[in-house]
Amino acid sequence: MSLGKDFDSFFFRNRIWTNGFLDYETEFGISNPLVGIHCVKNQIDYILKLSSWKKSYEDFVTKIKEDPFLIRRIIEKTNILCEEMNDYTEKISKIDLKKKSIKELIGYLKRFAPMQSRMYGYGVLLPLLDINWFSFIETTVKEFLKMKVNKDKVNEYFQIISTPSEESFGTTQEKDLLSLEFKHRAIRSEIKGKELSEVKKAFSEFYKDLQEHTKSHCWVYHVYSGPAFTEDDFFAFIQTHIEKGLKPAEELERIRQEKEELIKRKEEIIAELKPDNFNEEIMRISGIVVWAKPRRKDYQSKSYYHILESVIKELSARTGLTKTEALSIPFEEFDRVDKKKVKQIFEEHVVYIDHGEVKGLYGKKAREFAEKYIKREDEEEISESNEFKGAIACQGYAKGKVKIVNTSNDIQKMEEGDILVSIATTPAIVSAMQKAAAIVTDEGGLTCHAAIVSRELGVPCIIGTKVATKVLKDGDSIVVDAKKGVVRKE
Repeated sequence: MSLGKDFDSFFFRNRIWTNGFLDYETEFGISNPLVGIHCVKNQIDYILKLSSWKKSYEDFVTKIKEDPFLIRRIIEKTNILCEEMNDYTEKISKIDLKKKSIKELIGYLKRFAPMQSRMYGYGVLLPLLDINWFSFIETTVKEFLKMKVNKDKVNEYFQIISTPSEESFGTTQEKDLLSLEFKHRAIRSEIKGKELSEVKKAFSEFYKDLQEHTKSHCWVYHVYSGPAFTEDDFFAFIQTHIEKGLKPAEELERIRQEKEELIKRKEEIIAELKPDNFNEEIMRISGIVVWAKPRRKDYQSKSYYHILESVIKELSARTGLTKTEALSIPFEEFDRVDKKKVKQIFEEHVVYIDHGEVKGLYGKKAREFAEKYIKREDEEEISESNEFKGAIACQGYAKGKVKIVNTSNDIQKMEEGDILVSIATTPAIVSAMQKAAAIVTDEGGLTCHAAIVSRELGVPCIIGTKVATKVLKDGDSIVVDAKKGVVRKE
């Protein structure tokens, strides 16, 4: 069964991801879910055996009900392991790899892969609780709220409770960029609308600071395959700020005040509702869970950045492979490259768990497997109605023209005030999300990327519509009522 889609994910990452689910019994004491990935030209479907996912979910929920602090401990351990992985990959990235043999380079990947796999195992425990058919945290919090407050306050209180108080790496980047803009506020009007090449010559101190910013944050939006952000990308963010009329000092103060107010409101709500110990912990952990999923993914993004920009780059140079080809090969085979096999793997492959091990298929066998075993839940009848519903991720109201944005190639379509519509947003399209008057997605739950980023940006967002990208097209005029969870064509 197809669970969801993703983009720009190659065989290198897909096999690592699937390996992360082999040790749930030994690591967490819950049954192993049977999962995998079907990939066609780096566009993927996550696949699973629903009954096994349900069993893993039920096992995990049972453990949480016995010990509600379990989620908190898992998050803490995940962050520790991620930091250890980042330390390892950063050291590798600083080695002079030209002096290393191909066997030694492969050895680095053999150590890196299980570290990343373990992080996927830990990380997917959180969306396991809140994806498609299952929503333990959201349901638990909302059911409690329904008993305590009026119906019209449930979504309002839930959004406050489940919004993270902790800062994401993306927010840290944004604050640092705003601080850079404030430092150079005297030249903002002069750089508006200009190319970075012009600015570099005229304002060398500004450019030097932008280089330092890029060095510190280039990995934040790298995800599985990059590319890393450049000075041009961050300069585009600055141009967006200027076009929107954002004033750096005021924006930094707004972020500070909103965080302070959020923490205050959370405590007021908990004091007002007087939850029992179990419900209080689930309420308190909900925002941390929403923060922890992207935090873990950002840690992994940093390690992918380190490895792809060092080991994979060196192996590509040695073997004459492009980056796409290098990410479409079992890394154990870099010393015996079969370009025909590499091409077939890129065109289509499946990696999945079968009897306690990860298996891989490519070419004709992958197509046959997909046709025989993968049932796509999204292939449902599309209503002719001009209105459809989804879950509210960030409350608000907006009107605008639709732009379908799924990958970085679609970003150029976005203009300020458009409505961004996506199957599922990713860090690769954050620059488009910053221009959006509202965001609408087919997929998503409490911890999805669109839900998290829309709250950081304060942009109205409706997720999990299932049909948005099927019934809408570029240029459609729509209303997004993220107070009622309704999207309507005008």
